[in-house]
Amino acid sequence: MKRNAIYTLIACLFLAACSSEEEWMISDDQTPAIELGEDQIAVQLNLQTTDFTVEETRSANPIELKIENPMYNLWLLHYNEEGGLVESDTEYIHLNDKGELSTNHTAKLTLTDSNKGTLCLIANLEGTAGDSNPSTVKTPSNDNGSWPKTLQLLQKELLTLPINRNATDAKLGLPSKMFMYGFYQGTLSTSHPVNITLGRMAARLDIVIKAADSEKTLSNLRLQLKNAVIKSHYSPMKVSSEENIYVDFPEDNTFNDKEVTSSSPITCYYFTGENITPESGKETVLIVKADKVTTVTEEIEKTIQVTVKCDEEDKDAKKCDFAEFWEKDLNNQKGGFIDYDTNEKYETTREWHSTGILQGYHIYTYVYYKWVDRTITEKVEVEKTIPYTYSIKLGANAPGTSDDYSLYRNNNYTFNINLK
Repeated sequence: MKRNAIYTLIACLFLAACSSEEEWMISDDQTPAIELGEDQIAVQLNLQTTDFTVEETRSANPIELKIENPMYNLWLLHYNEEGGLVESDTEYIHLNDKGELSTNHTAKLTLTDSNKGTLCLIANLEGTAGDSNPSTVKTPSNDNGSWPKTLQLLQKELLTLPINRNATDAKLGLPSKMFMYGFYQGTLSTSHPVNITLGRMAARLDIVIKAADSEKTLSNLRLQLKNAVIKSHYSPMKVSSEENIYVDFPEDNTFNDKEVTSSSPITCYYFTGENITPESGKETVLIVKADKVTTVTEEIEKTIQVTVKCDEEDKDAKKCDFAEFWEKDLNNQKGGFIDYDTNEKYETTREWHSTGILQGYHIYTYVYYKWVDRTITEKVEVEKTIPYTYSIKLGANAPGTSDDYSLYRNNNYTFNINLK
């Protein structure tokens, strides 16, 4: 049985992950001393991740909000003013194993006469090293195993996100290291520090589910996220549905032993790539299956024994004796009976003769009945456990649109779902 659900989108925070040219000037003596090659300059990079601020929800298993925030490593890509990759400037930066929410790094960059270019930072994407030393990492562990030669190709390239699509717990898809991306485009100089904010390449969905009816209890909850997105461009943009980007998570049985009421909700978490203005049928959907005890009216058949009129000679015929009016009970065959099929009453009668040959006698006229089986249908109210299936499209409208169910990267969405 498919049912509808009402949900409200509580919070949606979008934080852009880019920086533009700003007039932050430092003196030469503030520039870190590093060994530079010919035509290279040292550029100070100030890097940080965006904060995930979330409307607080009641949850028995809250996620630590910083779990998907830290940077563990970085890839630095330098594209010149014409959009070509300066391969000699590509750098893998290992931070540490505990992760950092912000960091500073001095980049050695090869510049042209214009001193303009684009710096792209990708966080938490591993690479292949020749040995166990992180400083020897040269090859990225992205889908192509290399970096695009132009900025235009980088913007079009797809990256498979580190979302665990096979997890079956209340933190479905939670990545241990969230991919992040940020960029700077403008002047590059020793006296001009670059500030870049990196944003997560996935959206986080906080799902709060409760019963809409205060007198009803839902049980045996099973959840499944469908059309989750597992591939993303480095830069925020719509991904074509032809790119095989959608997957269905497995059904999650974490809450099948919990009872959900209007006052005792459950909370779970999902992570998915951005799904911008999806085509019809490609919206990210939450399937909720639940059982509810409901009083229903049912028709049941049963066999009963009833009385019907018969003749004295009929098999199993029974005679109704005469009964005075104060003793008469046709329902119990005292003095007569009621024919079940016709609902007619039959009574044994007595007549007093005061003349003639029968003078001084009572004459009785008896009626006869017999018991037979009849099948009847009755309506009864019974409590039954009814399975319900709810299908809920998740998303928020893009500016100037309605019902497009978009999910944007680096957003934290909280959906309050009331199951009717």
